[in-house]
Amino acid sequence: MTDYLRLTLPTEHRTDLHHFERAFVREHILEAYRAASEKPSHAAPILSRWLRTHRSLGSKDRRRVSDAVYGMIRHGRFLNYAGFNTDETLLRGWCQMQGGVRFEDLLAQNPVTDMGIALGVPDWMISDWITQIGEKNCAALVRSLSHRAPIQIRCSPNRCSRKELQDRLRAENIETTPIPDTLFGLTVTHRCNLQATQAYREGLLEIQDAASQRFCEALGLTKNERVLDYCAGAGGKALFLSALGAQIYIHEPRKKAVEEAHKRAKRCGLTITSDAPHNMDLVIVDAPCSGTGRLRREPALRWRYPQSEAELEWPTLQRQILFKAAKHVSPNGQLAYATCSMLSAENNPSLVGWEVKDQIQLWPHLDDCDGFGWTILQREPAH
Repeated sequence: MTDYLRLTLPTEHRTDLHHFERAFVREHILEAYRAASEKPSHAAPILSRWLRTHRSLGSKDRRRVSDAVYGMIRHGRFLNYAGFNTDETLLRGWCQMQGGVRFEDLLAQNPVTDMGIALGVPDWMISDWITQIGEKNCAALVRSLSHRAPIQIRCSPNRCSRKELQDRLRAENIETTPIPDTLFGLTVTHRCNLQATQAYREGLLEIQDAASQRFCEALGLTKNERVLDYCAGAGGKALFLSALGAQIYIHEPRKKAVEEAHKRAKRCGLTITSDAPHNMDLVIVDAPCSGTGRLRREPALRWRYPQSEAELEWPTLQRQILFKAAKHVSPNGQLAYATCSMLSAENNPSLVGWEVKDQIQLWPHLDDCDGFGWTILQREPAH
């Protein structure tokens, strides 16, 4: 067994494994896992809904069920390779892993396959990362993606400073530390229900990964610039840019996401407009993608990945969206293309008549944030 196969094995052993032997907990774990397995492409929302609706579970058991199910998904390919190939044995294998079993009898294959088995992703994905950052860095990335992502938030600049938010949260027994290379970001040092805090209800904070914060700050917007967030989702980036003084318009085909964006804006005392006008100073395309940068947060994304890069579905859609969004940029404006992906096929936008002004890729193991890339495009000078 090579070190690459060991990359994602836990370094600390759980002391509460006896709880997972209880029939009540074990049955709920298997029920939740099977519910998610029925529709792998929507496993994350299915699991979230399942956990919310099963009130017979106390808070501690609900957390145990969540930990086990996501652990079985996160380590699924490794456990299959170790011979655990049914739901019941997969749970048993995960418990053994948490208890310190090292599976030393597993045979190594090659660096790409070993890292793919360790992380639970297709080999082609590992090959792509090695091409981008090298084998040693890829191993560090694989290790980092096996751990739980930090809880990161930011203050609402229109409402309070970072220090003021820290003080308010401390008064509610929540400790935080400033996120380096951000002006407004904080990392929460322990699990907690942020949405139940008075600070959240008053619109003093938003839950937002450091990568998205760094992207918004890097845009360097000045007050009253006209910005269209073309794939706005629930409006996280739009709200931040609005709080920084920009005039924000959002375009999002999902009605529920738009409603959530306006609800969040109202809580933070901000104004965003649901429209897609032309002649914008900046158009942001946070394009739909594989979500590889969010693997720490959403382990079930593994179930969506094809077995070959040629089957990757997002690049074609991304090009179509980018082409449409470009029509909304003013003659001297800019186009910012971004994804929460670490795949080269999704992070190198090409648009006729436009040139790359800047390009950044953030990596979880280097930047302590989600994997996230962005490219700033500007029209080519007229000849």
